Amino acid sequence: CGLTGLIIPWRSKCLWVVSSVDISVALFYQHIVSDIINSDYPHQTRIATLCLALPLNTVLVSMIFIMVGQKKLMIVVSYLPYQVVAGFLASIGWTIFIGSFDILFGTTVHFGLRCDFTRLWELSCEYGWQMLCAFALVLFSNMLQKTRLPPGISAVAPTIAAVTAFWLFWIFFVPTATQKSERKAWLFPSCTTEPFWRVWSSQSLYDVNIGLLVPQPLTFVSFGSVLLISQALRIAGIEECTGTSMSQDDEVKTTGAANLAVGFMGGILTSHSPGLTAFNLALGSEDVSVTMLIGTLHLVVWLSGLPARNILPRYMLAGTLMNLGYIMLVEWMWTSRRKAGVWG
Repeated sequence: CGLTGLIIPWRSKCLWVVSSVDISVALFYQHIVSDIINSDYPHQTRIATLCLALPLNTVLVSMIFIMVGQKKLMIVVSYLPYQVVAGFLASIGWTIFIGSFDILFGTTVHFGLRCDFTRLWELSCEYGWQMLCAFALVLFSNMLQKTRLPPGISAVAPTIAAVTAFWLFWIFFVPTATQKSERKAWLFPSCTTEPFWRVWSSQSLYDVNIGLLVPQPLTFVSFGSVLLISQALRIAGIEECTGTSMSQDDEVKTTGAANLAVGFMGGILTSHSPGLTAFNLALGSEDVSVTMLIGTLHLVVWLSGLPARNILPRYMLAGTLMNLGYIMLVEWMWTSRRKAGVWG
């Protein structure tokens, strides 16, 4: 998100736009990984090919984005009704909300028709204190929103309070033996400081299989189309959230150019985030400086290789995502009903 976090806000018509990875991008890469990992080639060949296939697909999709934007092919999106955009934003909110439980429990949790209620209950009992802390963070955040505090303070205060309270309690009240046994439940897996290029330098180009490296046509075309539609909906969602008039073609072309650079540096696709953009606007951001600072911080952390997650408790990130998902669900499933109408 570092390079795209700098390039997209700089070139975008929306001053508050923040970039991130969305669910459609995750599905795109998931299928690429599945195609390679499930092949019959030796383990080392699959790993080396995978490390090169991810940035290669980033470059290919970025080139398609640039071509589509250059040819002004996004005009069809201007006919999308408000109900479609509102439904898409509500689905993003729901995805963010349920995704917070994956982070909290450290495993994938299925909701909806595939929900295993027995497994969900077991995890809720096992991580009861962590869930309580995450819910408390959400409640604290929403209570602060009702106060007269500046938006910036009311948004940052819950995170600072959560991290400070956790480490004070962890250091002064929890015995060392218990810390080791419960680290997995409260913290992310520990990792060491490594340069970003270590992922590729540890592999050999001679292990890459060219036939396996070429994207599967069905996967690339189908999910590439989904990425374009998702990108269009995300831009339309930001227009609804912020009231900014944006050119679909210019935004898609900018996204492609930014991700082209990311691909050559070994990264994956990121694009406009309606949720984070709306959150940034709600904090009182007035110009592009905040989003540029966010992009710079992402880039610094990535280049430094510092394991920032070693100091962040799971419940803090889970609670933050819960709150963001909750806000989007309320906004686009309840508040927007007046504009969407009965049938919307």
